Amino acid sequence: MSRIPTSAIRFIKTLRFEFEPADWASFRIGGPGWGHWIDVIELLSEYANLSIMTLEIRLEDMIYTRNEEEGHLSIFDATLNKREYEVNMLNAYSNFLLPIAILKGRLKNFFVHLNWGTSVTGDGQALDGREVVERKLESLVMGEEYDAWKRGKVYRVYAWI
Repeated sequence: MSRIPTSAIRFIKTLRFEFEPADWASFRIGGPGWGHWIDVIELLSEYANLSIMTLEIRLEDMIYTRNEEEGHLSIFDATLNKREYEVNMLNAYSNFLLPIAILKGRLKNFFVHLNWGTSVTGDGQALDGREVVERKLESLVMGEEYDAWKRGKVYRVYAWI
């Protein structure tokens, strides 16, 4: 976003970021992309007209586990059970999105879309419970009373599903 003139940022009404699994290693806390992520959020906080902005984050799945030797999250551990997986993913998503909370009360809309690479119905409705996690993440940024569906969020059907 640094290439966009700051005077033009206030005219952005919808901004969507799509993060693939390969991005996660870079954008985790302390990763090489973390500082850039913080810079983007600070840029939006300072120059965007947040009262007209819909910020949409699409996250493609990656399994995280605690790597005690290295002291950080690492990719895939086949020994995880479903609950451990859900807790680890929610923590990874929450840590990544928490900086956006500085926009709370100023951002018009905030939508999170998770692609877990699992089954969806023909209309894009997920059958795996990801909406519950999306709701938690949206509330983390926008507050407990926020309902993205009432604010215009729609199902996203990804081309690879």
